[in-house]
Amino acid sequence: MTLALNILLATCGLIGSFTAIGGDTWRKGNVAWIHRITVRGWIAITCLCLAFAAGITKEIITHQRSKVKDAKRAEHNRQVLGKFSQIEALLTKMSLKIIKQSSNPEDESTQFRKTVKDSGFPDIAERLYRPTDRVKTGINVRSEPSAASPVIGRVEPGTPLRFLQVVPHWILVQTPDGTKGWVSKAWVEMINK
Repeated sequence: MTLALNILLATCGLIGSFTAIGGDTWRKGNVAWIHRITVRGWIAITCLCLAFAAGITKEIITHQRSKVKDAKRAEHNRQVLGKFSQIEALLTKMSLKIIKQSSNPEDESTQFRKTVKDSGFPDIAERLYRPTDRVKTGINVRSEPSAASPVIGRVEPGTPLRFLQVVPHWILVQTPDGTKGWVSKAWVEMINK
């Protein structure tokens, strides 16, 4: 359809222009202006009006197609974001335990970080924390960002924690079982460090 409009636009524009250039388009005299236009003038006016109408029609069709394409793209983006949200929700509920025997604890920590960062979800991995290698028996999860607040849970070494919020010296996290609480920054580290 657009090709046909382009051909019509070019043809009418050229015919109208060449007709107007090629000779007299007005008769001399004292008759009404509409009677003074020659056949050549009427052909030029008609072709230029057709070219104008074809150009407007083409722009309207192009604009409508663009709106449809934008709507489809927006719907596709919403669907993709919805899928990512579903995957993220599943990952936050999932508990992953990586066991590796090594004589060097630093090697284990480095390998764990690399595995999570290379998992295909680095944006989610950036929000994951876990107890530092200094933690031997676990860390307390508290109801408020204060050492004096009640303990509402305990996290074992190597457990991934989802980052929710940070304040000075404390991080609000979500544990694999869904518990939300505060842990001291001193006892956790970002997985992808």
